[in-house]
Amino acid sequence: MLSAEAVRTGKVLKAHIKIDTGMGRLGLLADGLTVGPGAGGQVAGTVKEVLTIASLPSVEVEGIFTHFANADAKDKTHARGQFKRFAVLLEDLDKEGFRAQFRHAANSAATIEMPETHLDIVRPGVSQYGLWPSDEVDKTLIYLRPVMAIKSTVIQVKSVGPNFAVSYGSTHHTSRPTRIATVQLRSDFLTRIRSIFTSPPFGGGLLPPSGPRSPPPFSGAQRRGSRIRPG
Repeated sequence: MLSAEAVRTGKVLKAHIKIDTGMGRLGLLADGLTVGPGAGGQVAGTVKEVLTIASLPSVEVEGIFTHFANADAKDKTHARGQFKRFAVLLEDLDKEGFRAQFRHAANSAATIEMPETHLDIVRPGVSQYGLWPSDEVDKTLIYLRPVMAIKSTVIQVKSVGPNFAVSYGSTHHTSRPTRIATVQLRSDFLTRIRSIFTSPPFGGGLLPPSGPRSPPPFSGAQRRGSRIRPG
């Protein structure tokens, strides 16, 4: 369909073909991975599929790539297995006379820790924002500085007694008389961006969020001696 439309409009469609080497999402299934349950060892025939796409009129396959599922884990066994499948495919395509201009595989974690996967270009994602892909990535290899700040306001402060339940599921209970500050911010943001805080929230006056992910607002206990007020 895209090829026909490119021909009709006199355009050349530049494409990057994604290869599923073990992520399990989008992409042509790499050779060596079975096609569905009970396939009896059938393999994907990926080389033929890539060459078929590359032969379509008005389509220029300028890139071919894969994506790692576990490159941010300390154990790189799965990521190396994915890269090996991808490298075998690239070698097989070379034998057929096909070599894309841009071969790429490295996400943020692989860009930092797996230089052998850099190929022609890399695709750093979350690290471009100064965030680490995970706590298992070696933080001594490069320096990252967060480029974003998230700001909000306290909309209510109240004093409660010990064993006071907070938020959905009542999963947090105060252990002593506590002042609770409620902030207009979706709490699940903090599970991802906690590393953004170069200093504790509100100058150190607010402890981590109390309770599970929930729609806004979220609540956190004030530190003793802090003077947080609404607004």
